[in-house]
Amino acid sequence: LRGKKKLYNKLAELIAENEEFDSDKKEFLIVDSQSEYGDKMTEVLKEEFGIDDIKRRYEFGPIVGTHIGNGAMAVLFKKKGYEV
Repeated sequence: LRGKKKLYNKLAELIAENEEFDSDKKEFLIVDSQSEYGDKMTEVLKEEFGIDDIKRRYEFGPIVGTHIGNGAMAVLFKKKGYEV
């Protein structure tokens, strides 16, 4: 894929297609090394899944960030049947 916008949309599409994604709960955790990437992914997830709020957002710590580099991002989603 070329371009970050396509990347965000493709990631949201892959989540929606994942058979383990709990489409009833729609809970996400975004971890990033630059807040602008997490902010953009938050917008895309809100739009794609019709939710008002992404409740949790974190930044990679300095040790992990050093190893994975600038611009890294992870999106975790709630799995079907998983209860805390």
